[in-house]
Amino acid sequence: MTQRSRFWMALAAGAASLGSVAMADDIIAPANQRFANKDVSEVPNFQQHVVPLLSRLGCNGRACHGSFQGQGGFRLSLFGYDFKLDHEGLVKGDKDKDREPRVLVEEPEESLALLKATQEMPHRGGKRMDVDSWQYNIFRNWIKDGAKTVSEETPKFVKLEVTPKEIQFGKSSEQAQLKAIAIWSDGSQEDVTPLCRFNSNDDLIAAIDANGLVKSGEVGDTHVVVNYDQGVVPIPVIRPVTDKTGDKYPKVDTPTKIDELVVQKLRKLGIVPSEVCDDHEFLRRASLDLTGTLPAPQEVVDFLSNPDSDKRAKKIDELLE
Repeated sequence: MTQRSRFWMALAAGAASLGSVAMADDIIAPANQRFANKDVSEVPNFQQHVVPLLSRLGCNGRACHGSFQGQGGFRLSLFGYDFKLDHEGLVKGDKDKDREPRVLVEEPEESLALLKATQEMPHRGGKRMDVDSWQYNIFRNWIKDGAKTVSEETPKFVKLEVTPKEIQFGKSSEQAQLKAIAIWSDGSQEDVTPLCRFNSNDDLIAAIDANGLVKSGEVGDTHVVVNYDQGVVPIPVIRPVTDKTGDKYPKVDTPTKIDELVVQKLRKLGIVPSEVCDDHEFLRRASLDLTGTLPAPQEVVDFLSNPDSDKRAKKIDELLE
C-alpha cells in the first residue's frame, strides 16, 4: 500500500469517526411528533415510551392502577418502578383472579388498554386519550409488534437532563418552557418532554402544566420537579421579593462558604440580610440555639469584655463541645 493510499484511508476513517460522533450527539425528536401520524411504522420501546406514557396519563398513579390493590381488576406498579410486573399485568392478566389481559397482540385495536383509555368501553378513570392520537399510536404500535418487554439489549437509562436548570422570573404571568432529554447507555438521546410527569412544590409561586410550561405567580422561591423513568430532576424557580438584585444588591461579607451560598441565594431573591448583631445578642442567640439555655451572668461578662476578634467562632466551638 502506498503512502498516499494510507493517507486517504486514514482520512476516510477519521471522517467516519466524526460522523458517528455527530450521530451520537443527535437528539431524537419527541414522541408526540414521531407518533403523530396514525400510519407511523416506528415501534416504541416498553421502558422508554410505554411505561413513561402510562405514568404521564396517570394510569399508574396512587389513585388509579398504581394503587397497592389496583383498580377494576388491573394493577400496575406505582409510577412504573417494576417493568416485569407491569408487562405481565398488561399481557398475561391473572387467570387465578379472573383478570383479563389488557392487550391483544392479534387484534391491537380491540385491546382493553386502548378501548378503556379512549372510553370506547366504560372506564372509571375517564378518557385518557383519543383514537389515533400520538399516545394511542404508541400503545397500538407496541401491541402490534408483539407487546415486547424489556430485554437485555434494551439500553439502560443513564440520566435525565432538563433545561433551563434554573428559572428566574421578573414579574407575575411570565412563562418558561422546560425541555427534558433522556440519555441512554448506548449513547442515544431523546427529547422525552411529552413523556414526563411535572409537578410544582408551590403552585402559588410557580404553576406547571402537563407539558412542562412553568408560569410565574407570587414572589418567593420553590422547585418544579420533572420525573421520567428513574430520573427525578428538581428545577429551582425564583421570583425576587424586591428589586435589589444583580448590580442593585449591596456588598455583603461572606467569611465562610456557608455564608457565600446563603448570600448567593438571597441575592437572587433580592433579600438583604440584617446587620450583624452585637456581642450581647450573639451570645444569647448562640446559647439558645446550641444549648437551649441562656448564658450565665458571668459568662456574659467574660464574653463582652473579651477583646479577641475571633471570640465568636471560639464561643461556638465551646458551646458545641
